[in-house]
Amino acid sequence: MMTTKRNEGYKETKLGWIPVSWNICNIDEVAKRFTGHTPDKKNINYWNGTIPWISLKDLSKLDKGFIFETTDYTSAEGIKNSSAVLLPSGTVIISRDATVGKIGIMATEMATSQHFVNYVCGEQLNNVFLYYYLMNCKKVFQNIAIGSTIKTIGMKFFVKMQLILPDIKEQKKIALILLNIDKLLDDNGYKLKELNQLKKALAQKLLTEGIGHTKFKDSEVGRIALEWNVIKLKEIAQICYGKNQKDVIDNQGIYDILGTGGIMGRANKFLWDKPSVLIGRKGTIDKPMYIERPFWTVDTLFYTKVNEKYLAKWLYYYLDNLNLGKYNEATGVPSLSTSNLNAIDVAVPSLNEQKKISDILSGIDNCIFQYQSQKSDYTQLKEGLMQQLLTGKIRV
Repeated sequence: MMTTKRNEGYKETKLGWIPVSWNICNIDEVAKRFTGHTPDKKNINYWNGTIPWISLKDLSKLDKGFIFETTDYTSAEGIKNSSAVLLPSGTVIISRDATVGKIGIMATEMATSQHFVNYVCGEQLNNVFLYYYLMNCKKVFQNIAIGSTIKTIGMKFFVKMQLILPDIKEQKKIALILLNIDKLLDDNGYKLKELNQLKKALAQKLLTEGIGHTKFKDSEVGRIALEWNVIKLKEIAQICYGKNQKDVIDNQGIYDILGTGGIMGRANKFLWDKPSVLIGRKGTIDKPMYIERPFWTVDTLFYTKVNEKYLAKWLYYYLDNLNLGKYNEATGVPSLSTSNLNAIDVAVPSLNEQKKISDILSGIDNCIFQYQSQKSDYTQLKEGLMQQLLTGKIRV
């Protein structure tokens, strides 16, 4: 059972208030610290072996718990003839150069470059607990790093780095709780990935072949349902420029001011109050947005007045599936013009079929939104619990 009592059974230390039964110690007292090394790159016998070798190329694989594979592999000969060390599975690593404070646990025997500090935990320290403890210290690592272009943390910091240490039994309980939350986040991420892949495949099919059609034809936009027509975007919607918001901006306003990055503020007036597709004019041009409520857009964001013969939400899905980035007209900041947009060919189903297609894709979007909200909740839960569990504010 978790408890949050703090008045009794706690002591003050230089790392804050902790339970009286917990200790403060240097990590080096409960773990053996190693640095890495790079075997001679010019010696072909040292590379393309069977030993995973973690380098800065693998930073994207860290902060995700266990690391299972690496970009480069060294050999036993490379290890033998360098200062590199073959470390056991379960070793906790942390990057000290470039992107500092990236953390992971070796899933098998591995070696690392000199850009990492590596801890092999002793009997008093659980490696998963240490992983989460270091994850909770990210701001410390970022603040201590020096260097204008390439950041680095000096070895003296790690020699002196201290750790709040519960007994091994409580360490394992804390680690298990945080592992379970990460498992929820992993499952959530997998489902989100599946849903996004499903939406992409389904959108491609529905927006070209429609629903229930058996006859098709070739067209300017490829193979489409026989009953559909191809017309220009300008026949479907009027593309309108956004306007400077300085005269309407109002913190107490009830209308969103929108730019290519989303909501920028509030306005006391709106530009348009009907369902519309918003298209980036400059900057982010490949992520159209759909809106049904009254709004104001700034001058880097087009809005559309959609002809009543067509459904704005269907048009949004069509343009989103189209990849508007390929219509970029600039060599610097990505840009779109009304003339190019107006000339886009669009395969158009009946209004009834537009609605059916929109309903299907909107249903998937609703599921995606639910999983995204769930991910946000899990992330907040993890951050809050990690801070409290690792300092003893919550006991397990």
